[in-house]
Amino acid sequence: MKKTIYLADLMHSNFGLAYTTTPLGVGKIGTHILHKFGGDNVEVRLFRAFEDIEEAVKEKQPDLVGLSSYAWNENLTAATFYYLKKTCPDAVLVTGGANISVFGWEHNYLHKDKDKMTTMFSKSLDAETLKIMPNVDYLVHGHGEYPVANIVERLLGSASNADVKGQSIDGCTGFFGGKMTIGATPPFPLDLDEFPSPYTTGLLDEMIQKYRLPAQLETNRGCPYQCSFCTTGGAYNKIAKHSTDYFMEELHWAKDNLENRMLRLSDSNFGLFDRDVETAERIKKMQINTGYPGAVRVYYSTIRANERTLKITKLLNRYQPFTISLQSNTPLVLKNIQRGNNPKIEELKKMVDFAHTNGLSVATDLITGMPGETYESFKETTAKVIRAGFDSIYVNQLFLLKGSDLYTRHAREKYNYRTMFAMMAYSVTKVDGQYVVEGEEYPVGERGKSAEDFWKFYKFSIFIYIIYGGGYFKELIMHFDNYGVSFLDAYELILAQPSEYPNYNCVLDEATYNAKEHKIFDTMDELSQKVRNVIKSNDDNKNGSIFQGMNIFSHIIHKMGDILKHENRRKIIDEFVKASYVIAGQNGAFDKEFRDITEELSGLTMDVMVSPLGAKEPTIMKETNFDIIAWMQNGYREKLTEYRLPQKGQVYLTLRNFSEHQHLVDNSEGLSDNDVYRRYYAQINSSNMRRWFTKTENWSTEVEQGPTALTRLVDQTQPQATEMGLLR
Repeated sequence: MKKTIYLADLMHSNFGLAYTTTPLGVGKIGTHILHKFGGDNVEVRLFRAFEDIEEAVKEKQPDLVGLSSYAWNENLTAATFYYLKKTCPDAVLVTGGANISVFGWEHNYLHKDKDKMTTMFSKSLDAETLKIMPNVDYLVHGHGEYPVANIVERLLGSASNADVKGQSIDGCTGFFGGKMTIGATPPFPLDLDEFPSPYTTGLLDEMIQKYRLPAQLETNRGCPYQCSFCTTGGAYNKIAKHSTDYFMEELHWAKDNLENRMLRLSDSNFGLFDRDVETAERIKKMQINTGYPGAVRVYYSTIRANERTLKITKLLNRYQPFTISLQSNTPLVLKNIQRGNNPKIEELKKMVDFAHTNGLSVATDLITGMPGETYESFKETTAKVIRAGFDSIYVNQLFLLKGSDLYTRHAREKYNYRTMFAMMAYSVTKVDGQYVVEGEEYPVGERGKSAEDFWKFYKFSIFIYIIYGGGYFKELIMHFDNYGVSFLDAYELILAQPSEYPNYNCVLDEATYNAKEHKIFDTMDELSQKVRNVIKSNDDNKNGSIFQGMNIFSHIIHKMGDILKHENRRKIIDEFVKASYVIAGQNGAFDKEFRDITEELSGLTMDVMVSPLGAKEPTIMKETNFDIIAWMQNGYREKLTEYRLPQKGQVYLTLRNFSEHQHLVDNSEGLSDNDVYRRYYAQINSSNMRRWFTKTENWSTEVEQGPTALTRLVDQTQPQATEMGLLR
């Protein structure tokens, strides 16, 4: 008898899809099942939202339902299983993903892996999942294609679905009738081409069309690193690969069929292999010839960035910055998080210089709250990164990701964590009459640190977001630094004298108060109750409404959008300059030369900053007394006065990818400012949030042809290597 298989990587959906990405993992599992058993024996459907699978089970009862379990959907997955157990009691219910141990329990691990935290605590982590999801029949471990196919094979060979439950199945841990069964570890799928494409076979068509999703493709799967805050690395010593032909077939399909013109690569370290350069060349050639893709999102292999990565970033420079994800530069922190291979500052400067020589923007991610990080050490890391020449910095707060080493009981005890919970952005779904909420667990206290340290980190991260998330104040900061005036001193002065610097303090205090009082809670139950109360009261005010998002950082997106309105930019520039003047006076650096340069750069900064509500032209011409381009090319290493021109000259301020801004405006007609801000920060990367100083009006020599429009992208960009469905 033909079996019906429903697979889903569910996203919260009551306020639009929380993440607008394509679930590649369940797609590969689905095509593998169809390829192995044939369409005459199995029917496979994929789902992204609860309401879709709810409608499907009313139409047709499935024989098997497989749901991915991740940090952003664990509660939603658990609630869906509870609903399915009532409505489809005969179905075999299966879950896998990053929240499930990779190989099963300790006896399945190789000896060299047994001292890893996630290995030692794999059994307790899986037990925690089973407590949340008591209706699950099988946990799927590791890459999901083989284990799920093993379950389907048993279904096809059994008289009833009930006969399968309780059987020992390779790659799975089963629970039925109070008994547990443990299957053997399945083989590692080195050749990913054995799994047909869910794009070219049409399996993803229904979902992509309904939600206007972008292509998310993989050339390889896995990560060789072992960062303790992440779930991706360290599980395998091997990397699974697709052939270049397989990738190109999917890429051509995406070009010809997708309304959404963004392309995501889910590789954890694109640039790890020589062939990645060829892949980037092909993407670039396609874009020049056809206009697809209109934007690209990749995760570069930037730890010890090599010539391959640098070549790739040069090829894709218009689509995103060269991102070197540092997370921290504090030795104790790097040791605690098992990240011993960060480049040294001297190496970073060389990479940054290479990037700038080739017209690339360079960005990094930093994480506050890492074990061993202090407020002072983190500020110093930020200053070092800026002085190394990075063009933008995104500061994130550490949260404990289930399936990572830092989530384990051992890590919690070692660092004496005290945690609180905040809502994951827009992650609310109504399941069977009840609102289900997803939260992030933040360490707000640690041995040697208090909760007040958490809020100091938080406030500082917002300040950096304002002045450097888009690299807005880079030229001002570099100029000040050449006179011994640190932006860190200016920041502390701004905090110490709120009446003198009301605009910064208003934003920083309001965001902090908003998060403290309305968005972070001691328990998930308290958070969930707050969200339900807000929904019930239809509260759209600034104090914690769903509209502005109960994530502790979402409030600043709307504030930043308002700051970037033309009439408000001058306020934050002037206050920053005012504080820097005070520091310069204290240091004996304030004179007419210093002031004249500052006034010119602050005027140019007004035009560097771009509003999310729209950029009217790709390039602006400005007059200048200095050769700013030469200053930049020399790494800002001398005072700008050394580059004074004999007479006024011209400089151009240019957007890297003007079409992104155009199409955002075209697709935002009739929306409120806040809705536009939400789309803007989901879509535009940091290298395209500001104008860059260029020598000529026609700075970009790249050809734009064809349909480059970027269609609607909402909410957030996806965390690293996340869309692997039931895989890991």
